[in-house]
Amino acid sequence: MAHATVIALAIMALVVMAVACERTPPEPDGSLREAVAADDRTAVRGHIHWHPDTIDDRDRNGETVLHESARLGHRRITRLLIDAGADVNAASRFSETPLFHASAEGHARIVGDLLAHGGDHTVENIYGETALHHAARHGHLDATRALIDAGADPFNTDQDGLRPYDRARQNEFDEVEAYLADVMGLDEDEDEHN
Repeated sequence: MAHATVIALAIMALVVMAVACERTPPEPDGSLREAVAADDRTAVRGHIHWHPDTIDDRDRNGETVLHESARLGHRRITRLLIDAGADVNAASRFSETPLFHASAEGHARIVGDLLAHGGDHTVENIYGETALHHAARHGHLDATRALIDAGADPFNTDQDGLRPYDRARQNEFDEVEAYLADVMGLDEDEDEHN
């Protein structure tokens, strides 16, 4: 009987160790930036576990891996980084946050994730543009809507005196232009700004 108890305890210890090993990700090869670019969630989890202090490291442009993930549209990676405490408002040397990149690329769900975790839609880059300017200029209606729904100011002007509406109009993104005209109460044919 004592022999059976010892065997049962040994089996339980092995099971506990196996579960513990399963929860601890392996130490990754390569850099966190490479793992993000490859959309490798396992490697990103490993970096977060083994090297949590590198999550907000900057490249030569002052961008973090959250900037990269947002630009590439890797939503699961973006959420992993946010949950691990990545700075959602980290500004690059051009004063652009990850929200700028998600907006410019039209990754509306990532825009929503960043906004839900404190992403600041009022930040202006060195040209006076906001994330809304980027979404509108690139014709991304869903990202534009997400920013407007979060309270982004469609009347904000950049250093050239242009609003997001003007940027959409300039690049002939008719849907975004019409949406912003409606939000702003403009008659597209009688726009008083231009």
